[in-house]
Amino acid sequence: MTADRAKILGNKTAGIILKILRTFFIIGLCYIFLFPLYYFLVTAFQDPLTARNHVVVWIPSHLTLDNIRLAMDLMNFQTALVQTLMVTVFTTLGLLVSCSLAGYGFARFEFREKKLVFIFVILMIIVPPQTIMIPSFINFINFDFLGIMRLTHWLGLTENPSVSLLRNVWVFILPSIFAMGIRAGLFIFIFRQFFTNLPKELEEAARIDGCGAIKTYFRVIVPLTGPAFITVMLFSLVWHWNDSYVSGLLLDGQTMAGQLNRLFSTFTANIAHVYNMMEMRGGLAAGSLLMISPMLVLYIFLQRYFTESIERAGIVG
Repeated sequence: MTADRAKILGNKTAGIILKILRTFFIIGLCYIFLFPLYYFLVTAFQDPLTARNHVVVWIPSHLTLDNIRLAMDLMNFQTALVQTLMVTVFTTLGLLVSCSLAGYGFARFEFREKKLVFIFVILMIIVPPQTIMIPSFINFINFDFLGIMRLTHWLGLTENPSVSLLRNVWVFILPSIFAMGIRAGLFIFIFRQFFTNLPKELEEAARIDGCGAIKTYFRVIVPLTGPAFITVMLFSLVWHWNDSYVSGLLLDGQTMAGQLNRLFSTFTANIAHVYNMMEMRGGLAAGSLLMISPMLVLYIFLQRYFTESIERAGIVG
């Protein structure tokens, strides 16, 4: 009995030690992930004057909205927010339609050179967007869709043989309509994998009922592919919201990410004679908080759907 009691006591002690270690491990992970957010919150709402005179900054002694106002003013917040919403929403809608149709075509239709075309889709995932930025810049600064502008110029209907789309949201919307937007290759792959796993008997039954390919897609396939659409929608929203490279080159940094970069440049250029270090730190924290707040709200409300859609779309691991 003594040996059994000692064994039970040892197991309980080992269990308690394991729980303590697991608790400290989880707290450590939470600190790593939540510390930047807590830093932004504290610094963004802390008075720069009081922060300069206090060593402990974890709990602000005086709260203020001056940092938020300064960041909104320097970032041209209202215009940048509208531009970012337009780019994010309309581009996401275009990608959902175009990439889903492309993925359905790869999953269900047979045509010549299908494997070769799908290799190009995979290359869209592998090749970084920086490699095609110069051709894209030249294409949008002298945009002529199918030579229509050149034809109208030759007929004397227009003065210029091309039109510039730079600093216009169409530089994002047009590629998304033709499944060529940011991460479009990955979205086509996700849809293709999901459509491949659907039973073909559904389409055969719809064909017997007189539905064509387009009608079958919209009335039978789309209602069954909610997880794939949610996955692509969330990925597209996050990536377009956070994009600074493409928007900086083609949209002149008019989005939230571009304005955040411009905010940092403004502070560093005027740190000596206009802004002090505390104002710079508070302004950058406020700008970062304004930048990430919509995505945080989106994650809080859609986290469960996001996890379920990732699992059901078949792209885990």
